[in-house]
This record gives sequence, structure tokens and C-alpha cells, in this order.
Amino acid sequence: MQAEAGVSATMVNTATDVDLTAVTQFLPQVVAAANSYLEGQLEDQIARVTTQLEQMTRLRTWRVEARSVADQITWRPSDQTSRRH
Repeated sequence: MQAEAGVSATMVNTATDVDLTAVTQFLPQVVAAANSYLEGQLEDQIARVTTQLEQMTRLRTWRVEARSVADQITWRPSDQTSRRH
């Protein structure tokens, strides 16, 4: 929509004469705050993914161990009959 209107980020508003010095002095703090926020978001996402991977690893280990135990169990029809009596 901006392209259709001929508006771009490189355009200057010539209708006003603004002194950006006052705003420019805050840029380092703004950049630092933005970086801190983004780092926190990244750490949160890494923690979530790490938790999910750990859960998947535990599940995979449980499945392998359960399969190993199940493979060691032998069931015979005579076992079932003898338990009923």
C-alpha cells in the first residue's frame, strides 16, 4: 500500500523543520532496551525448545525400555488358564 502511494522509508518530511538531536541522544538506550528484550525472548524460546527436546528424549528412552521389557515377557495360553484356577 505504501509503494502504491509513493511513500518510502527514505522520504523526508520537508513540511517541518525538526531538530532530532534531542531524540538521537536516547537511541543508545532504546537500542540497548530492544536488544535486552529480544535476548530475553530468545532465551525463553530456547528454554521451551530445550524442555520439549528433553521430554522427547525421556519418552524415547521410556519407549525403548518398555519395548525391551515387553519383548522379555512370554505369554502362553497355558499361563492364562492356570491363573483362573
